Amino acid sequence: MSGEGSARRSTRHQNKQTEGTLQKIDEEESAPTLTPEAKEIDMEAVQAGLEGISKQIGDMRKEMKSDMRALKDEITAQLDEKWATFSVEINRKFDTITTEMEEQNTKMASALARTEEMEEWSLEVNKTLAELLEERQRMMDELDDVVQRSKRNNIRVFQLSEEATPAEGETMVQFMTDWLRKELAIDTDLGIQRAHRALGPKRKPDEPPRSVIINFQRFDVKEKVLAKAWAMTPPVKYGDRRVFFDHDYSDRVLKQRRSYDNIKRVLTANKIKFNTPFTKIRIHWNTGKVMYQSATEAAKDVRKRGLELGDEQLAEVERSCAGGGGESEEASGGNSTLLENLRAAKLSTWQRVDRRKDRTSEASRRAKGKLQIYKR
Repeated sequence: MSGEGSARRSTRHQNKQTEGTLQKIDEEESAPTLTPEAKEIDMEAVQAGLEGISKQIGDMRKEMKSDMRALKDEITAQLDEKWATFSVEINRKFDTITTEMEEQNTKMASALARTEEMEEWSLEVNKTLAELLEERQRMMDELDDVVQRSKRNNIRVFQLSEEATPAEGETMVQFMTDWLRKELAIDTDLGIQRAHRALGPKRKPDEPPRSVIINFQRFDVKEKVLAKAWAMTPPVKYGDRRVFFDHDYSDRVLKQRRSYDNIKRVLTANKIKFNTPFTKIRIHWNTGKVMYQSATEAAKDVRKRGLELGDEQLAEVERSCAGGGGESEEASGGNSTLLENLRAAKLSTWQRVDRRKDRTSEASRRAKGKLQIYKR
């Protein structure tokens, strides 16, 4: 059975091949055969078609070239129009800027002129003010000297009780004469001309009493009484309160002497001897006596030596001596600090400005040069 099936399949396959071959032969026989004339006609048609295509391409190029030229002309016209408008606007703005710059230059020249005048005026005023302050300082020194000379024959008595008053019918001059001769054991005539309490209302019992000012006819008697009072041992007292004697200083000198108050307290607490001749202070250290010209100088040395002078006390001393030279600013009328400021102003780095009314500034010229490129 298997052999018969194989034979049948082989027969069918051969039949199919035979049918395919016959079909191809029929197709070849039925296809038309081109003659040489037909082939020549086909080539002419192809060439004609190519020439038509070439012509169309040429026409298209001409049209595109024409369109491009028209577009270029249109763009050029638009650019020219816009550039003309832009140029007009730039020229207008340039003219406006030029006008504004000229106005600014005029204002700047005016401001520079005023600044120069102000600088000259300020320098002259500083110079004049410094001269006036120096003259005022000189006059104050002379006035203080006159006041001091008028007080040369005076003594001030401090801590003398307000109850120490002359009896009825007795003058203050007689009372002080009798009291001094008794306390100081002086037999000679004192020659007291005037004696009175310091001006001001009478103090209350719990307040420090007003000082007493005594004026002597002779300077040598005054010095003798003062030396005797300072040398008394035990010190002079009125009741149970110690009485102090000193020269009658001017207000200016008193302010200078008061700048030593904090230093005196520290020295007294440490049992260190000191003297205050006029506006100075002499401290008796273990290594010897040292004279200080100002409270600031003394305070710094006191602190350097290890005594307890607090920062606040030192600052207070420095404030009281702000005028320098041992003289407080208040005592000098504030002249010292103001004079120092004026002298510093003279050394300032001011430079006089030049008036340039007919010339523009370098910045203005550079700006104009840059704007010129936009002008047509």
